[in-house]
Amino acid sequence: MNQQQQIKQVGQSVHVVAWQYAGGAGFDWYHDPGAANKAFEDEKQNVAEFADQEWTAFRFDVDVSGYSNATREIDADLDELCALAALRVGPMTFPRMAAA
Repeated sequence: MNQQQQIKQVGQSVHVVAWQYAGGAGFDWYHDPGAANKAFEDEKQNVAEFADQEWTAFRFDVDVSGYSNATREIDADLDELCALAALRVGPMTFPRMAAA
């Protein structure tokens, strides 16, 4: 990776689709908000299909220190990010919460 690519990677926003259910939670993150929005629409089908498992889906953006750290940083704060997303209506971007 060259220096220009490294500079571009520092302090990025990623677009997240997350879900929680009685047995756990998970998420996917995307570079492109359109891809995240489509995935969220697909994830909403699971909400209806798995209602008996208390399935909930969330769509939010989060600032991460870089793409290479995104999965680790989101995973570290997933419960809190989902709780915040549940309280908000409309577009939301959360600052990075986990220490890098």
